[in-house]
Amino acid sequence: MRKRNRRINVRLSKDEYEYLNGLVEETQLSREEYLRVLINGVKAEKTIDEELTDVLKNLYIIANNMNQIAHEANSTGFVDSEKYKENIKKLNYEVSNILDLFGKPIEFE
Repeated sequence: MRKRNRRINVRLSKDEYEYLNGLVEETQLSREEYLRVLINGVKAEKTIDEELTDVLKNLYIIANNMNQIAHEANSTGFVDSEKYKENIKKLNYEVSNILDLFGKPIEFE
């Protein structure tokens, strides 16, 4: 037997319908899933957008750079402090971008 066996019909104006569809599109959920999320008291979030994807790619590059610096330090006993500081600045910048995307701005020194 189906778990969801109750049906509700709702009439919306054209504007309400378009607004609902816009909200649904931002989440990439189906309309039914979106409404279930709202009914359960969960705030439906937007999906990862292109800007966040770019930030995550940059974080991957920074992590790779930091790993190379660590590898070099382990084999030579020397840390290239300029490369290290440059990567820390890039990391702080990208973390700040992520926080900005989610409405939580922060500044790093």
